[in-house]
Amino acid sequence: MTIIDFYHVDSFEIFEYLNIAKNLEDLGCEINLVLPDSNTGWFDKTVAEEIYDDLGIKYSHLPSANVDMVITTQYHNVINIPEYKNAISCRLVYGINSEKNFTYSYKSSIPFDIVVCPGEFSFNLLKRYTHPIIGGYPKYDPYFLGKYQRDKLLKYYVLQDNGKKNILYLPTWASESSLGNCDQFLVKLSNYYNIIIKPHHVSLRKEKFRWQDLSRHNDLHIISNVSPLPELLTLSDIVISDALSGSFWESILIGQKPTLGLMYGKNHRLRNMEKRVDEFAIISRDSTSVESDFYRAIDFYNTNKEQILEDKKKFISYADGTAGRKTAEGLLHFIEMYNHSKWLQIEHTVRRILFGYFSANVIMSLGSTCFRYLKGNRS
Repeated sequence: MTIIDFYHVDSFEIFEYLNIAKNLEDLGCEINLVLPDSNTGWFDKTVAEEIYDDLGIKYSHLPSANVDMVITTQYHNVINIPEYKNAISCRLVYGINSEKNFTYSYKSSIPFDIVVCPGEFSFNLLKRYTHPIIGGYPKYDPYFLGKYQRDKLLKYYVLQDNGKKNILYLPTWASESSLGNCDQFLVKLSNYYNIIIKPHHVSLRKEKFRWQDLSRHNDLHIISNVSPLPELLTLSDIVISDALSGSFWESILIGQKPTLGLMYGKNHRLRNMEKRVDEFAIISRDSTSVESDFYRAIDFYNTNKEQILEDKKKFISYADGTAGRKTAEGLLHFIEMYNHSKWLQIEHTVRRILFGYFSANVIMSLGSTCFRYLKGNRS
């Protein structure tokens, strides 16, 4: 039996993993959801345990013995432990944005045997460094299949069904976050809309000071726990999101919501999709004009919706609710290929030994030429 570990370093990964894990189980695999005791300074393990306990899903604190593949969303060093020496390493991409130069960088990709990505755009960027497969957005399968019921979610999140439209505000964290820059505008909007605020999962535990002022306003509904974005998009009519956040793209391309992008603070080096934000939404770069930008954003989306949905095909595959199944099948196909390919096995050893422990430091000096050579000459 094929054994696959899903390795956690943050509770948000639960909603990225679950649908893939379920489909792998349906295909006869043994699945181990690993909540390691390490990474205690970062990993909100207790929160992850509570979520799994509420869902009635078993998890473990230890890696599997004789595991065939290990999956993470983070850098390779988190899984570069003795127990996974012989395991195929896989990174699951959870967005089409660059995310602080992580998603498509050599240092986050070369050490992995395989990377699962959302669509053709991601595939073409990642194939320079590793073996990507297109898996869509498995966490959104229920959303695409229409399985979420808005009235039930309103009750679950204790939200009013008062006839007003719901605005979902999704700030990111660290220097790219708009938290604190548009508080008064949100308070003003609450006179006409229901305002739902979902701080980033890192802000929930590491940056509480940034959203505490907002929590004092009774007319603003703050969701202060880890929640799946597909549920929140089901509840929302309009979205305000930091434009450098993955939720910006998910709101527009998946949720199909009129979206205002915020880009405040210092100048960031824009890469890949971040360079194209103005093609998909109105971007507010000055908080003093956020109100007019908000209403322009609604008009922009309604005017450009057809073109946006056409462009979506380049970025997101399997938007028919089959992403979890397609990802599971792709992973099993790669495992079968790996077991019969000496080149893939040699690559695994080189990636793990040469780049696994030192990924960010060594790759810069050695480059990726050798891997392009290996990929071009494998049998």
